[in-house]
Amino acid sequence: MKNLVFQEDILAWNYMLEDARKLAEERNVKFTKRYIRIGIGMPESTFGKYCAGEGLRTNFRYYMKYCKLMKRDPVEFFENLIKKILQDREEHPELYDY
Repeated sequence: MKNLVFQEDILAWNYMLEDARKLAEERNVKFTKRYIRIGIGMPESTFGKYCAGEGLRTNFRYYMKYCKLMKRDPVEFFENLIKKILQDREEHPELYDY
């Protein structure tokens, strides 16, 4: 059985990890995926699948937990994420079915 993975889910996941790296750099702290995984409460096997681009639809609560963990403004986070998705959709319309 093949997993159905949506382009916007992959973008959102990668955006979250990229955002965490940038925040860690700005705050002069070490970034680890393990810290993010534990902080958002995601099982290790599931986290690995998402990092490999094999996860199913990402639950909204993980992004909200991420924002809380990183003391990140969720409105700003999602606003930037939506801009990134819309830009990608414009550049690669064949990857989207809407």
